Amino acid sequence: MKNIGTIFRFTFREQARKKSYVIVTVLLMLVAAALVALPVLIPQWQSGKANGKASRSVVYFDDKTTATIDPAALQQALPAYTVKTVPDGQLDALRKNILAGKEESGAVMAVYQETDDTNRASLSYYERSRDSGPGADELAEIIRNLRMEHLLRRAGLGPQEADYILQAVPATTQTGDHSDNMTGFIPAIAVCILLFIAIFTYGIWVATSIASEKTSRVLEVLITSTKPSAIIVGKSLAMGALGLLQLLLILGAGAVSYMAVGGASKLAVLSFASFTPGAFALLFVYFVLGFSLYAMLSAVAGASVSNADDLRSAMQPITILGMLSFYLAYGSFMAPGTPLSLVASFIPFSAPFAMPARLMMAGVPWWQIVLSLLLLAGTTWGMGALSIRLYASAVLHYGKQLKLKDLFRMAGHAK
Repeated sequence: MKNIGTIFRFTFREQARKKSYVIVTVLLMLVAAALVALPVLIPQWQSGKANGKASRSVVYFDDKTTATIDPAALQQALPAYTVKTVPDGQLDALRKNILAGKEESGAVMAVYQETDDTNRASLSYYERSRDSGPGADELAEIIRNLRMEHLLRRAGLGPQEADYILQAVPATTQTGDHSDNMTGFIPAIAVCILLFIAIFTYGIWVATSIASEKTSRVLEVLITSTKPSAIIVGKSLAMGALGLLQLLLILGAGAVSYMAVGGASKLAVLSFASFTPGAFALLFVYFVLGFSLYAMLSAVAGASVSNADDLRSAMQPITILGMLSFYLAYGSFMAPGTPLSLVASFIPFSAPFAMPARLMMAGVPWWQIVLSLLLLAGTTWGMGALSIRLYASAVLHYGKQLKLKDLFRMAGHAK
């Protein structure tokens, strides 16, 4: 245990001091902050432009209908625009100027007309450019509500009765069986992708660290003073801790940025009911076990090469395994509650991506969680023991890249 701690501290300290780790972490934090803030800021900027140009962005309204649609009420419903009524004789010239971009005092013209003989109404909407005004659909809905309010009051209903009829009816939904609840799909797929990137990327870090230290002959010094098992476990733990620290910093930067720009109010469109303390604890357990599984495999790949240039080809089988496992987990989202979803949750190589995501979007029976964790933990333990043996046989090998059959042959002779 002491040797593992020594390897852990040495690897963590050396990797954390590297400029590449610090720069990449800072850049990813900035990117995360920008990516989560922009979807919130862009509509605010557009709204700010509209408010700043309220005197220029004018909704022109046919003055013939002012008896039905009160311009003051329309102005109250469109605070970002200036509502004006225009004589009928000026409408055609104004429409041409707006479409040609020549009208400086107005970006939008809306002509609402009512036909007495057929009791029909129509709305013609003209805009200087796309998104210059509130939009035809929004304006039509506002006019419809104002017209209905006018008719209700003309029928003798007071303001309170009219407001009661026109008010929106709030609705809430409760689902007893979460197996088909797709409102949590976006958080679930985000968890799946994030875990895959974290587990696989930080596993590659283990392989890269071992390959670089093997090239510099540092491992020759380490292997004489400690056991191979301590080296592989210590390095895996250090890289996992560095990766988890980086991941938390990136998520923290994104969360702070999102809250700072006022994006918390928009989270209501997603379902975060499954993000409970217990779910977070399970996410951490799956991350640790999944990372340990792929880190052990990556460590063997790093030990099987004599130079960093061969690492990509050595990692290729692990890359294929990881991609297939990810796509299996992703495909299980398309059919929740089916045998495919169960298979992806129980196969140890795909379980770290599939089961945490299922926890975010579905009510998973406890026995499935326990069985999934037992299979994943058992496979990680067995693969770890095998990887340590293969690592011990390959770590001092120099020359051409070792193939899998060579690793097993050397491990067999080392018995």
